[in-house]
Amino acid sequence: MKRTAIKPKSAKRIVQDREFAKVRLEVLFRDGHCAFIFDSTHGPCGGPLDPHHIVTRARDRKMALDPDNLITLCRNHHSWVHDNPAEATERGLLKSASRPSGPPK
Repeated sequence: MKRTAIKPKSAKRIVQDREFAKVRLEVLFRDGHCAFIFDSTHGPCGGPLDPHHIVTRARDRKMALDPDNLITLCRNHHSWVHDNPAEATERGLLKSASRPSGPPK
């Protein structure tokens, strides 16, 4: 298998990462614990705490730095959310877009 060198981060991505680091700390401090509503079927909390984007950065860049779009999840539950998107969407832990969808105008 041919291997290619890892591309360096762009200047734009470096700035985005710095901005997100501030928001990340704000959200982790605000929540202080895993915000997943515990029930025994999804396992116990475990691992470090992660900020989780309800509307992903790929779906809406403007929401990426909005603390109201982020919640704190432990690593176990954060993985569960991304492994089970349909159920996570039902629970409100994932949304497909921040804007209401409808026919184009």
